[in-house]
Amino acid sequence: MMVENLAAAVVTDTYVVIALVRVDGESVRLGGRLADTVLETPNPQLYGGDTGVFVHARWLGHEEASSYLLPLDSGPDGQAFLTRFRDLAAAARTRT
Repeated sequence: MMVENLAAAVVTDTYVVIALVRVDGESVRLGGRLADTVLETPNPQLYGGDTGVFVHARWLGHEEASSYLLPLDSGPDGQAFLTRFRDLAAAARTRT
């Protein structure tokens, strides 16, 4: 049985907030400074058809950095979101 996941992200000029919720009730809520965030596209040889971006950060309340796969549609809306996310992250790094 495959467990469905629901994901949402909010990106501001300073922070990224991600909520991951499985339909069985398990959830993860993360927030981190955008200036410390690294985005990486999944390797298709390792992740097959999964589309999205790995968001790597030292999340607030956690001592060590970790990555989460934020699923994104491979269509124009998902690509526009990813482009804007990358632009905001780059701008945040130049302000610090």
